[in-house]
Amino acid sequence: MSHALIDKKSEKTSFGFLTMKANVDTTLTLVEMEAGQVGVLYEAVFSGIKDGRVNGGPLVISKNTTKQVNDSPEVNVIVSNFDKQADAVAMHITITVDVPMLGKQTIYNQTLAGKCGTSVSC
Repeated sequence: MSHALIDKKSEKTSFGFLTMKANVDTTLTLVEMEAGQVGVLYEAVFSGIKDGRVNGGPLVISKNTTKQVNDSPEVNVIVSNFDKQADAVAMHITITVDVPMLGKQTIYNQTLAGKCGTSVSC
């Protein structure tokens, strides 16, 4: 299903040291969905301790919230400063990952915002 793009931002993070180093490139895309909903598509590419790629969504966002989206490793998505108007939406998203032997790390900390309402009322 196609969704109207509102905003898209990427963040690259590195943490750890020597043989325990990890690199993560995370991209979130804020999209307008049907029935006045907004959602977030995600993609994370990681290398170092473990190599791989995960993607998915959209995760429907309608308020400030904290969601655990994965158990092992534990991944939490924290949405704050959520503001939705008739033709615009904004939110701050922080993603933390409990990395084995390195502890909790922040891999994304950005504000997504933009105009919406092109296909349906946002």
